[in-house]
This record gives sequence, C-alpha cells and structure tokens, in this order.
Amino acid sequence: VTEAFVSKYVLAALRAVALFFGSGMVCAEPFAPDREYLFKSCQSLNRYDAPDYAATATKIGRRLLTDEMKYGINAILDSWEKSGDGSRERLAYVLATAGDESVDTFRPVREAASCGEDEACRERAIGRHLEKKAKERSRPAKANYARADEDGRRYYGRGFVQLTHKATYEHAAHKTGIPLDKEPDMALEPKVAAEILIRGMLEGWYGKRRPLSAYIADNK
Repeated sequence: VTEAFVSKYVLAALRAVALFFGSGMVCAEPFAPDREYLFKSCQSLNRYDAPDYAATATKIGRRLLTDEMKYGINAILDSWEKSGDGSRERLAYVLATAGDESVDTFRPVREAASCGEDEACRERAIGRHLEKKAKERSRPAKANYARADEDGRRYYGRGFVQLTHKATYEHAAHKTGIPLDKEPDMALEPKVAAEILIRGMLEGWYGKRRPLSAYIADNK
C-alpha cells in the first residue's frame, strides 16, 4: 500500500470534490450520508488526471455512476457506518482514494488489472514495473512480490486500496481477524476491501503509521 493519504492528497481531494459536487452544489448538502439523495443527485462523476502527484490535476471528462459503482460505494458506506469516525471530510477522502486506487471503478481490483486472471501476465507486468522504477533510481530491482511463495500465494495489490506484500497482508489479518495472509483474494471481497480501506486509513496502518486525522482535520 502506498501512502495514499499523503502522496495522493491533491489528486484525491479533487476526486472527492468531483464525487460530491460532480452534478453541482446540490450534492453538497445534506450529507449524513444520505445515500438516496447522493445517488439521485449525482448521476455522473468528474474525472481528473495528472502526470505525477506533484502536478496539478486537470479534468479529463465525466463518467456515469453505474450500478456496479454504486454497489462499491455502498459497501464503503456500510463499512463507514461500522468503523468510520463521523467526519464528512475524511469520508470524502476515503471515497476519493477508493476511486483513484480502483481506476474509477469503485470496486476492489487486482494490481495489473488488464491481466485479468492470468497470474503469469501479472507477474511479468509487475516485474517490468519494478525494473523501470529501479532503473529510474539507479538501484537494483526489488523482488517481484507477484511471484508465488512456497505455499503458492501471491501478495500483489488487491482491494479498494492496493494491499501489497506479505507483511502487509499479515498486518491487515491481525487487525481485522480475517485470514488475508492465508487467503489473499479475500481482499477482493467488497465488505473486506472496505474494512481494509477505512480502518487502514483512519487507524494509520501503513506508511508512517499516522491516522488520516493527522492530515485532514474536521471541517478542513
């Protein structure tokens, strides 16, 4: 998992604005969250992109809010009602991050999604990515985490946020009580993916281990 709540702040914040204000200011209030009002008012989402995280994101179009996307958003909101902290600002950021990490689908996805179920394709794709990064930094390439371990498990990115590496799956398993370290594909189940997304960000499971509230205070 990358430090989504730090390095992606600008882009994800724009996506949050797109989610809640994509159909105009009418989506701004009320938000309890009122799901029926949200889905009736926001029929499409603005889409943004940027060449890198330091650049200014620009609008590249709109995307209709499909039933599949609504299902994913509802799974996140269900988990928020259970594990969220009541902050509209942090919920907006959580949803924005899910949209960004899932490539605007709002469903749990596998890393290198274009490979589908082809694990050999995914291993090659992630290997090329790691080699490219190593070359850019003039460092040896890191071990390909998409390769199967001695038990045949692969710990590449999965979920609403890309849960990646065996140690991270083990950490999430310890926190949730869900055997993600034994069954990595459980991170693709919407309810499980939503819990990982929300608790991981609010409790600061990853990166510098700082909770989202350290970056986004209420009403800011």
